[in-house]
Amino acid sequence: WPLPPSRALCEQVVDCLARFHAFWWQDARMEGIPNEDILGDVVAQIPMIASGFLDYLGDRFSAERRRIYETALAALGGLWEHHWKRRIDERRWITLAHGDAHFWQFMYPNDGVKDRVYLIDWQVWHIAVGADDLAYMIALHWYPERRQQMECDLLRRYHDGLLRQGAEGYSWEDLWTGYRVGAIRNLFIPALFWSMKIGAGVWWSHLERAMMAFEDLNCAELLEDHT
Repeated sequence: WPLPPSRALCEQVVDCLARFHAFWWQDARMEGIPNEDILGDVVAQIPMIASGFLDYLGDRFSAERRRIYETALAALGGLWEHHWKRRIDERRWITLAHGDAHFWQFMYPNDGVKDRVYLIDWQVWHIAVGADDLAYMIALHWYPERRQQMECDLLRRYHDGLLRQGAEGYSWEDLWTGYRVGAIRNLFIPALFWSMKIGAGVWWSHLERAMMAFEDLNCAELLEDHT
């Protein structure tokens, strides 16, 4: 940290996520995990947290970005119902998500040919759509140039690996939409970090990258049905 891994290691990372998500894909063993209420509580708290966050930012946040942020905030409840709660209720396209799967949460092999990467630090795992982990890892942590070079290739690789390992009924379009919804959710992660007293050295850059990804991926289009 903060240097990103090489392309070859990034490919191993998405292979690792695909194996993990495919293993738990719509698995009946997730039935008893008390998950939805916890996530719903977080979503319910975000408006109050975000209001304080915007007040704290003051003129560090442009009027245009503030408008985007407030529009996304107004749509958050609808997105929660349609893209997360509904999937959990229907047990469709869900898996276990790591919840903090950035590129420095992996142990990398000394021999990248013989060995593979391992995902560590499981304190915030939960039931979710697997695309959330990818949006957190790529859209929140990479600046536009690197995203534009590797984003689609890595998502395609993840999707191919997911299907190859038994996940069913999940199209490329489903993944792409889920990834973009995850990029909307990323807007509020800096506010959550701020509320947890995590230093601006972490969340300020996250906020910048989240805003740029939101614009690059045309996420405003997804807000229209929920505002």
